[in-house]
Amino acid sequence: GVTNSFKRAKGIERWQLKEEFNAKDAEEGHAMTIVGYDDEKFGGAFELMNSWGTSWGKNGFIWVSYKDFEKICFQAYTMQAEDSDFFEWNGSVKIQLSNGENMPFELENGIFKSKEDYLEGTRFKIQTYNQQPTYVYIFGTDVSKKIYNYFPASDNTSAYLSTKNQNPIIPDGNQFIEMDNNAGIDKYCVLYSQEKLPMISMLEELKAWKTDSFEENISLLFKEYGLKNNTQNMHFLNDEKANFKVLSHKTQVVPIFIHIKHL
Repeated sequence: GVTNSFKRAKGIERWQLKEEFNAKDAEEGHAMTIVGYDDEKFGGAFELMNSWGTSWGKNGFIWVSYKDFEKICFQAYTMQAEDSDFFEWNGSVKIQLSNGENMPFELENGIFKSKEDYLEGTRFKIQTYNQQPTYVYIFGTDVSKKIYNYFPASDNTSAYLSTKNQNPIIPDGNQFIEMDNNAGIDKYCVLYSQEKLPMISMLEELKAWKTDSFEENISLLFKEYGLKNNTQNMHFLNDEKANFKVLSHKTQVVPIFIHIKHL
C-alpha cells in the first residue's frame, strides 16, 4: 500500500512509517522492486527502486526498514532461476621444454601441431591451466600404438583439480617426458571433464584400436561411455598455448589433441 508521506518522500534516503497503516486495508497500491538489503542499515532495511522519477527518494531509490516494510507490503514475489546445466569452460595447455622454452603450436583441423621437429632425447613437461574446478586426464600414443597414461599417474593421485587456477605440471619434480627412438608423430590428449571418468578401463579399451586414428578411437570411446565431445563449440584463443573457451554441458568432455613431430 501507499501512504501520503510515501508519495511525498523526495530528496531523502530513508522513508519511515509514521501514520497508522495496514496494507490490507489500503485503497491504493503500487508495484516497486527491491534491489538490495542491509541487515545493519537502519536496524535492517530494504532498498526500493521506484518508477516516479529521480526526484522521488534519493535519485529514485529509498530505504525502508524491515519493520515498516512488513506493514506496507501486501504481496511480494521472488524469481528464482533454475540451476543451469551449462557453464563457460576456460583452460589451456602448455608444453615446456627442459630448457625452459615453450613448444610452439599451430592449430590445424582441431589439433594442435608442433611447428618444429624434435629429436630423440628431447625432454618436456605438460602444464595444464583451468579456470574452473575440473577433472583432467592426460594420455597419449606414438607410432608403436602403445597407450601411455601420464596423469593421474597412479591410484594415489586424484584427477580432480578442486580449485580454479590450479596448474599441475606433468610429470612433477625433476622428472620429464622424454622422446624415445620411435620417430613419427607423438600424439597426446589432455581431457577435461566435469565428472570423474573410469579412465583405467577406458584406456584398456582404447588399446584395441578400432580405427587407425587416435582421435577417432577416442571419439568412439566417448560414445561407448555416453560422453559428448564438445570441441565443435570451442573457441581457440591462442594457438601456441592451446588456450580455449567453450560453453559446455555438464555431460560433455573437452579433449585437447596435441601432435608433436618426432624425428
